[in-house]
Amino acid sequence: MNATPTLHYRTSIPLKHREDCSLLGVTPDYRIYVEEVYTPDAWVAQHCVTLDGQFVESIDEEYGEKAVSGPLEVPQDAIRPIRGWRTNSLNFAGPRQRGLRELERVQDVVKPIPVQAKIALSQQPGVEIAPMQLLGVAESYVLAEIELARPNLYIVCRRMRLAYALPQVETDERGAPYDYDTRVIYLAHFHQQNHDDEHLLTNGLESLPGVTLHRPMDCLLCGDFVFVADGSNGDQVSHIHVWNVKWPAATDSEDALYDLRG
Repeated sequence: MNATPTLHYRTSIPLKHREDCSLLGVTPDYRIYVEEVYTPDAWVAQHCVTLDGQFVESIDEEYGEKAVSGPLEVPQDAIRPIRGWRTNSLNFAGPRQRGLRELERVQDVVKPIPVQAKIALSQQPGVEIAPMQLLGVAESYVLAEIELARPNLYIVCRRMRLAYALPQVETDERGAPYDYDTRVIYLAHFHQQNHDDEHLLTNGLESLPGVTLHRPMDCLLCGDFVFVADGSNGDQVSHIHVWNVKWPAATDSEDALYDLRG
């Protein structure tokens, strides 16, 4: 089988705040339940929105100015996100967030980054690190996964921490020296389970089509639609992005492999 499902960008739905967001569920009639968490005080807003961006229902603590009686009730038939347990081979934890490269043997514990991937990473929104400074991947964690086609094709939302060298030794607020630091980025991408480490990183930089993602934090598949909760980069509010899935024509024996729509 060479054919695979493809994504066609449909729409983006703006939310209300400029920080984190996640999907609570999507109903069979495509009502989207989403949660936003904002400010260091972790105020919460929850919404039910339609595919055309209409807010059906909302609760919002409004920076602590408003008391809410409880969370939105998500219908029992809603499809909920799946956390990254089948794709947990992508998970990795390496060195501390910052420190001294030689003392902590950073080059031995980070996952190396191919040269072409370093160049691509340096061009990702919000990275702003020269390719020659990138030391490797210090951490990778799958936030959510979509099993798009069995046995190996997934979409994942993934948080990565990149280690990079500093031009000179600096000191933190406690006076401790460090000559490397790390930066967090978020990716949403297709993932083939049977690919090697180099392909995993290179392919992970090929974002989903049709829209620029800033901080993709959650995803799910409902019917013929893929939904991604995209956290804010600070310049605009968070969004829910929606793609239509075009499924490959399949023989009867292949239906079980490809049809994961429920």
